[in-house]
Amino acid sequence: MEKLAKAIERGKIVIRPESCKGCGLCIGACPKGLIGLDKSLNSRGVPPAYFKGGECTGCALCAQICPDYCIEVYK
Repeated sequence: MEKLAKAIERGKIVIRPESCKGCGLCIGACPKGLIGLDKSLNSRGVPPAYFKGGECTGCALCAQICPDYCIEVYK
């Protein structure tokens, strides 16, 4: 279990693109502006959110506001 915890970076955001409806709520919730909308479309025909990278604080505001539970934040 300790190895798994070390493998996951602090403040890493994982977004499931196929579940995302592209509402953009997570984009507005991120205080550091680290989430954007992809240019490609998912199977729903919408551009899903994606983690642009950068220094995430792990606040998890994006995950809390996501209505479809598409985002996981590893602190």
